[in-house]
Amino acid sequence: MSDFIYRKISDEIIQAINSGILHKGEKLDSVRKLAKKREIGVSTASHVYAELEKSGWIYAIEKKGYFVANIASQHVTTDVQSYGDSFLSYKELAKLPLANALQYSFNDPNILPLSCTAPSTVIDAETILNQLHRKVIKRRPYRMLMQDPIEGIQPLREEIAKYYLNSGQIIPYKDILITNGRKDGLITAIQALKLQNSCIAIEAPSSFFFQSLIQQYNFKTTAIPMQADFANELTLLDKAFQAEKFSAYLFNPNFNDPTGRVLTTKEKKQLIAWAEKNEVALIEYDRSELHFSSQRPKSVSSLLTSNSTCKVISIVDFYDTVSATISLGYIICKNTYEQSLFAKQINSEEPSISLQYMILEMLQSGRYQKFVDKVRRQLSIQCTQMLYALNAQVGDLVILNDPAGGPCLWIGLPDGYSSKDLWHYLIKYNLAIAPGCMFINAIEFDNYFRVTYGLPWDDKMKAGIIDLALHIKAFLSVNLAVDKQSLNDIE
Repeated sequence: MSDFIYRKISDEIIQAINSGILHKGEKLDSVRKLAKKREIGVSTASHVYAELEKSGWIYAIEKKGYFVANIASQHVTTDVQSYGDSFLSYKELAKLPLANALQYSFNDPNILPLSCTAPSTVIDAETILNQLHRKVIKRRPYRMLMQDPIEGIQPLREEIAKYYLNSGQIIPYKDILITNGRKDGLITAIQALKLQNSCIAIEAPSSFFFQSLIQQYNFKTTAIPMQADFANELTLLDKAFQAEKFSAYLFNPNFNDPTGRVLTTKEKKQLIAWAEKNEVALIEYDRSELHFSSQRPKSVSSLLTSNSTCKVISIVDFYDTVSATISLGYIICKNTYEQSLFAKQINSEEPSISLQYMILEMLQSGRYQKFVDKVRRQLSIQCTQMLYALNAQVGDLVILNDPAGGPCLWIGLPDGYSSKDLWHYLIKYNLAIAPGCMFINAIEFDNYFRVTYGLPWDDKMKAGIIDLALHIKAFLSVNLAVDKQSLNDIE
């Protein structure tokens, strides 16, 4: 058994190095820390590192520990991509024809919904949540209280502020409002910023969930395609603003685009400066908790200076980190607290007191950090395994990128191929992907699609990933044969 565990952990570390999750020179956990994390003996952990060092994957420095060696990645990497070189006006944003079909695929038990994401489901939280619920009930959360905490219970807000402090981010608890999740957070932000009759700029590709919600309310929007160079993205943002003024910019700075990009602190500060100059509010969908590295990316909210006038609302959701079965989250309101509190009071029901106390208990006891660490580790492993399976079959045919975190992998088909056609091809085999046209209506993005590794990693999921790779290969082979035949006919 110990030999099996040793090989399993060794393979996972090698896969992490191959896929770029662990980088050259990066320090690894100590032997004792590895043993504790993986619940193995110290001797087994030592054996793992000794064999990896012997094979040249890692190296040791006396009294400092183990580090990743300079071994080239075995899978295909590509240059960072841009997705269109012009912003898209409201009139150019067509309706997304696959939206209803995609939503249907989420709920069909016969279809593997690789198009959706539920990162917290990679670890089953039922036992923990049941334990917390029983403990919280003793606090009598349903007793009548005349003082209704619209902003959320103060101990939870204070604990969230302390949690941010652990990563060097200063977020006063008085800037935090507890919500019923990300949907409630976005609606509160829209109401607080009075965006109902304004134009909203949306980073593209954007969160499909947020994009769908905004379309339901018929907001006027402008799409800002991501650029490989963030300076070019700011230039494009500026051009769009000069063409038609917008009041807010909705974006996801971490893990959203096909490269798995995370904006640097410097780039986030540049965005803040641009927004401040043009009096544009920033609505950040912050999924930093899903990072793979040891350094949690900074929230834009934490980067504002004390005298900044920039209006920022960051939306965070425990759906991502604790369980897809609960509706609870929070927003961080910078220069927008009073407006957000008023909007929440008028438009939202107060979040469940029981859930608030359950999350409070998780944070105070340290169980939240431990659980999120497990979620991140499992997501990272699943990402590596998905990349490994895809590389084995189609690594030389498609564009694969290494996400720095999050629950999604973006894949690029060769030029001339449409991910929409692939969607229709795969759905016949009960596999659902998310075509690029659902995130940005631009021809440059038509060959991209998104799949998730952020679902329970059961036998159905593992088999589905292999089937996906084989069917992508078949799809490309069939279409390549058709293209060749067309050329022969022309000749």
